Amino acid sequence: MEAWQRAQGDIGKKLQYTLNTLHSWGRQTFGVIPKRIKEAQQELEQLQLTPENQSIHQQIINKEKELDDLLEKEELWWSQRSRALWLTHGDKNTKFFYLKASQRRKKNTINTITDSMGINHNEQEEIEDVFLNHFQQLFTNQPTINVFETVQAVQNKLTQDMRNHLNQEYNVEEVFTAIKDMKSLAAPEPDGLPARFYHTYWDIVGKDITKAVLLILNNEGSPSHFNSTHLCLIPKITNPTLPSEFRPIAL
Repeated sequence: MEAWQRAQGDIGKKLQYTLNTLHSWGRQTFGVIPKRIKEAQQELEQLQLTPENQSIHQQIINKEKELDDLLEKEELWWSQRSRALWLTHGDKNTKFFYLKASQRRKKNTINTITDSMGINHNEQEEIEDVFLNHFQQLFTNQPTINVFETVQAVQNKLTQDMRNHLNQEYNVEEVFTAIKDMKSLAAPEPDGLPARFYHTYWDIVGKDITKAVLLILNNEGSPSHFNSTHLCLIPKITNPTLPSEFRPIAL
């Protein structure tokens, strides 16, 4: 991972530099894969039509291997685009992955919403305002009463040993275990590096990542480098029409 080692500055700059480098590499590599697949298929067909001898036979084997590698890369790209985590690699499902990614984009669009007055809104800005007003009202703090009396009535269930355990500082092993347990295509922020990146290159990036995470968890650093997110609205029912029929989550 030359990009990570070349990056200068704090963990945020290292992550951004590495991500930009990988994006550039991805455009150069995966952007031409369909063309390379077509060329490899045509070359393989020509070899298969040529009278066979030892040299031709070896060229066919090499070309088949090259084609398999290109098809695997194309499948991996579409599987990441589709986020269909319940599929395993093996069969070539590029058409499925393409359809899955397209369906996800279509499904993620909200074209109309009904406000609290029963009025339908179809314009994007109006839809945004309806949701914004709904969740502002929902999450606005309300005056609290009898807080002290309520706390006094709650029985303490934590022993001193439990408190000591909960107050311990986080350690290197806990960080490694948490990252290792992440699904390989899960990413900690919008357009972030997937967990597979950390799993594969932990020997290179692990020291920097662990140091940054421990500083945050032990209240000695800022989570701003990892704290950007997208708020997404997940339908609670099929074909929702009201803001209350969506659940906000952070991705």
